[in-house]
Amino acid sequence: MRLACIAIVIGGVATLVAQTPYQIGPPASWVKVREPVLSAPHLATEGTETLLSDRQEAVRSSGVEQYWHVAYRVLDEGAVQQNSQLEIVFDSSYQRLVLHSVRLRRGDRVIDQLRPGRVRVAQRETELEDQIYDASLSVVVLLEDVRRGDVIEYSFTRRGTNPVFGSHYTAQPSLQDDVPVMQRYFRLLWPAGRPLFIHPLQSELQPTITTAGSVTEYEWSARNVPAQIPEPNVPSWYNPYAAVQLSDFASWAAVAAWGDSLFPDAEIPATLQSTIEHIRASSESPERRTLAALRFVQDEIRYLGVEIGVNSHRPYLPATVMRRRYGDCKDKTLLLVTMLRRRQRLARADGGDGEPRADHRRCRDLFPR
Repeated sequence: MRLACIAIVIGGVATLVAQTPYQIGPPASWVKVREPVLSAPHLATEGTETLLSDRQEAVRSSGVEQYWHVAYRVLDEGAVQQNSQLEIVFDSSYQRLVLHSVRLRRGDRVIDQLRPGRVRVAQRETELEDQIYDASLSVVVLLEDVRRGDVIEYSFTRRGTNPVFGSHYTAQPSLQDDVPVMQRYFRLLWPAGRPLFIHPLQSELQPTITTAGSVTEYEWSARNVPAQIPEPNVPSWYNPYAAVQLSDFASWAAVAAWGDSLFPDAEIPATLQSTIEHIRASSESPERRTLAALRFVQDEIRYLGVEIGVNSHRPYLPATVMRRRYGDCKDKTLLLVTMLRRRQRLARADGGDGEPRADHRRCRDLFPR
């Protein structure tokens, strides 16, 4: 079962975290709490079926709160095995997690599973094999006595957004899954009067829009959503599921302006300056100097991404990268660009010494004699 908010723990080594970076409490007052329909006819005969997938977000000047409420039925032993452990992932550097409920429904019985002894906190670093470290935490709930036919239900809220985005908002809530969904909701509370750009993907579902005071409410609602089974060998970057893209960016130019702000003109540390001078002295050819700078960044700075908080998108400054002698793709990019810009005034097309147009910048203009 593919759920955006959780992953099923299937193995690997987890580092347990000593502190308790989550709370247990009720949903906030802005949340509309919905109950799953348990008596409706089954949408599937094996595996799992989702009875309720409810995602709600409130966007305020203080940040974003994201509420999830999910209920699904396990229909066979394989589903019991695969879906009896819940993992909720969040970034503790800017997010706080509040658990509301974890329970089993079996006939008329409601069995509470949200007990301190069943909740674990782990720092799993699932991308460490790819040399990426992001310090995200996983709250793992170990469910007990799960049986075929049980309904597993849970709800939680994540509070906080990555400060690298500033006041901007983007989201892509899914409207479809690889299992049938009986009730699917996405609700967004948005500041009234603030532009919001909506782009549906493979869906004709339209939101209900209402405004009350300073808040505009958008709500997408669907029932009996069939499963979407992806074709084999689909590229990993392709999303075959219906969804809706939401953003307050008015254009790609606005996105580019935001991204450009993350790559400043950086100061040159002494260690980097000596490297630049060595490259300049090693050859009279600007092309060879440029190639030497590229080789230095590729060969002398090992690949390792420490993508914690704002550094998921903002590169570390060259001084930090040179001290560590490691960085990810954006760290290496800023380091190389900083080396190539050092003491450069690229010639304009008319021979002046002002800011050049991008299409007139050439390798031989870099590291001049």
